[in-house]
Amino acid sequence: AHALRLINHNILNYPGTTCTTRDPNYRVIYSPLAPDIVVTQEMTSQAGCTEFLGSMNVMNPGEWAGVPFVDGNDTDSGVFYKPAKLQFINQWSFYPSPTNLRLVHLYRFRPVGYTTNAADFIVIAVHLKASSGSTNVAARAVEATGIRDSLASYPAGTHMMIMGDFN
Repeated sequence: AHALRLINHNILNYPGTTCTTRDPNYRVIYSPLAPDIVVTQEMTSQAGCTEFLGSMNVMNPGEWAGVPFVDGNDTDSGVFYKPAKLQFINQWSFYPSPTNLRLVHLYRFRPVGYTTNAADFIVIAVHLKASSGSTNVAARAVEATGIRDSLASYPAGTHMMIMGDFN
């Protein structure tokens, strides 16, 4: 059996204009935690994912890979993982509400050494509507309901972890 360490982090409109000054700080946070998967919110582009992956490989040279970036209507998620521990199988996404604000991203992995999809698990990355006030609270409720309804369609026994910025 494998033990894996996952970290979720909203990295605020990455890369923006300050990624090179923020990258060393992320490495200070992640290094002692020794994650196997890092899930981010507020990634703005494939270029940002490439930059962040490079920063992860400064921390642990050659140990990290990233999944392809999917560009939705707003900021999106990025996922970075250690191929020595995990095989990336596939990814997909959906909008959980009629407003189509932010995608929910799903990433399927299999621990290295396992050959059956019974060992697979899905990492679900979300970033719900921000800000206070009854309109935004209601929007988050609609998003959460959309996510729950979608996940309910998966067969019993499907291994899933949902993480993100739930605001």
